[in-house]
Amino acid sequence: MNIRSLKLTVFAGAMLALFCVGGFAAGGKLPFTHAVSGTIVSIDANSLVVTHQKNGKPETLNFALTAATSRKGNLAVGNVVSVHYRIEKNQRLTTSIQAQPLKTPKRTPE
Repeated sequence: MNIRSLKLTVFAGAMLALFCVGGFAAGGKLPFTHAVSGTIVSIDANSLVVTHQKNGKPETLNFALTAATSRKGNLAVGNVVSVHYRIEKNQRLTTSIQAQPLKTPKRTPE
């Protein structure tokens, strides 16, 4: 092993250790993020309710919104959205919401 690859290995190990220590300092766990797509049932400044299909059956999910939640697109009732969230204190805490583009109906040839 030459000096350059040894330095690179030591640097990579140090960076890995740094990230692990930072994660444990933040409560012992690295945040795990979930994602779901569905239709907005209701939305206000602090909460979001989305319905989606799970195993062929409709399921309603409630999410908490914060000032840190990233919001993109037209977030209105009836629109389809992608929601990224994490579970914190038995609550779905939204990290980002993005409206999906509306599907335009296909034109039939005249």
